[in-house]
Amino acid sequence: MQDGVRETENDGFTPALDACQSHTDHNLNVQGIWLVGGGRDWISRFETETHEGLEVTNSCGSFAVAIEK
Repeated sequence: MQDGVRETENDGFTPALDACQSHTDHNLNVQGIWLVGGGRDWISRFETETHEGLEVTNSCGSFAVAIEK
């Protein structure tokens, strides 16, 4: 287990998978995301030539959740 931000080699997208049923208030049952809550998540629009969605930055790291255009 690691607390904080960890660089990954994956610079693309992977399909969203169901997470375990614990911590659903923080991961919305989507594997790989973590929302801090309490107004401490910075959410902005994410868009590339091929995808659009939301980018989230917080004290646990940052991630984008997107769909193909």
